[in-house]
Amino acid sequence: MSRLYLALVHYPVLDRRGRIVSTSLTTLDLHDIARSATTYGAEALVIVTPLRSQLGLAQTMLAYWRHGLGGQWCHNRKQAMQRVETAGDLSELAERLTRREGAAPVLLATSASATPPYTTLAELRERLARDGPPLVLVLGTGAGLAPEALAQCHEMLEPIRGVGEYNHLSVRSAAAIYLDRLRR
Repeated sequence: MSRLYLALVHYPVLDRRGRIVSTSLTTLDLHDIARSATTYGAEALVIVTPLRSQLGLAQTMLAYWRHGLGGQWCHNRKQAMQRVETAGDLSELAERLTRREGAAPVLLATSASATPPYTTLAELRERLARDGPPLVLVLGTGAGLAPEALAQCHEMLEPIRGVGEYNHLSVRSAAAIYLDRLRR
């Protein structure tokens, strides 16, 4: 089986006006996506940001849940937080996974506005069932991945479609939906 990772990108991402920005790490994103990743068997959730302040914040949160009172209080959350890592950018993440896995990862961008050609969830499910390189779902915070981040990805994953025209999910919800649909 191919191994699955998630990357939560905080830079470069877009704001509502389409400007390239860096977003802040939130405890809700960290907790909820880590719990979903653990539930659905992802190897790790990697928080991607070049900002030292945000990397430091992530390490403080992780220490609290791994080694501090949080981990003593809630063992389930501690278990999920064990799967969280940080990286300064997607290149660092790819290099780390190449060393760890012995093969370069395939980065799959996610976007609510993706248009064909894209990799379908059915195709990705089949690839996960076979031996192959590690697969990384690249999720953007803010209003989504900036063109610079999209250019670093190898493929675009099909967008999540609801029942109507409205399509503005939180990154936490999108991560959970993708994981559930991939692991059915």
